[in-house]
Amino acid sequence: MIRPSVRPVHVLMVLLVAGAAIAGLPIDQDDHLEDVGQYVPPWFAELQDVEMVGDLAYVFGVGGLAIFDISNPALPVELGRYEPPGHPYNRFYRGAVSGTRACGGAREDLLAILDISNPTFPQLMSVHGTTGQSYEGATIAGDYIYACRHDQGLEIVDITNPLVPVTASQITGLVNSWDVVLSGQYAFVADGAGGLAIVDITDPQQPVWVTSATTSGNAVDIEVSGTTAVVCSGSAGIDIFDVGDPTNPVLVGSANTSEL
Repeated sequence: MIRPSVRPVHVLMVLLVAGAAIAGLPIDQDDHLEDVGQYVPPWFAELQDVEMVGDLAYVFGVGGLAIFDISNPALPVELGRYEPPGHPYNRFYRGAVSGTRACGGAREDLLAILDISNPTFPQLMSVHGTTGQSYEGATIAGDYIYACRHDQGLEIVDITNPLVPVTASQITGLVNSWDVVLSGQYAFVADGAGGLAIVDITDPQQPVWVTSATTSGNAVDIEVSGTTAVVCSGSAGIDIFDVGDPTNPVLVGSANTSEL
């Protein structure tokens, strides 16, 4: 997931450039990133997260979820938007997309589950959670949403019927879960001061905590590619782990990004 701090810069361009890097396009350290296109939303926007699927970009933030056609990066086109009801500053802090479904973590406004089968008209299917819960990062796999609930751990939500989502299981004991990604039979969690947490999700009904590893700072974001996990550790920078053996993650490098 791509989550630059864009407050309140009203441009999609930043997300598209970051997406190119995450997608694995060759960007050498001497290359100069160029503004290839941008979109200024006609509503108040604070862009906080993006998922890119093919020629579509799903942008989450203040104003809800906006879907863009980026087949021509020089001219991104807004296709449709779902705006959370209530206060105009209501937002999705982070989101996830899989097939025809999306979800948005809205912290105390809980977890929204959306139908995105028609990109021009994304629709709310249900809201999951109860008062006192706070939802942040999430990912969707099959009929389950793996959702971070800060100090309440990692919740696995069964969305076999997305109109009536139910809690399948929960891993408690985490410190402050912010983000989660899946790789194979494991969930890798950015767990705030708890660092990198790894959970075996072979059976989503009975997840098992495997281990944790210390990070340079508060782990708030994570990506996993192959046997490598990259953890964003807040102001401390990034930590890179070898997770070839998920029971024994090994720190292989760190970078202080405070001056970037």
